[in-house]
Amino acid sequence: MFHTVEEALATFDYHKPDDGQIERIAEVRRAHKRLVVALWSVVPSGPDRTAAIRKIHESMMTCNKAIVCEGSVTG
Repeated sequence: MFHTVEEALATFDYHKPDDGQIERIAEVRRAHKRLVVALWSVVPSGPDRTAAIRKIHESMMTCNKAIVCEGSVTG
């Protein structure tokens, strides 16, 4: 939850990961790719599968933000 416009705007800033965070981000990426592969063979092709993959991508990006910001940017 944002308390100020500055907090909301901070979510759009670039937050460079450090070396330890890069490995954690890579693990998140691998896990999300495994999920896509698993769903690909069981979810029928179509708009719902596409939407599911988009949401998996959104989840990965949100995880990356949480890792890099270490909880300092809310939203």
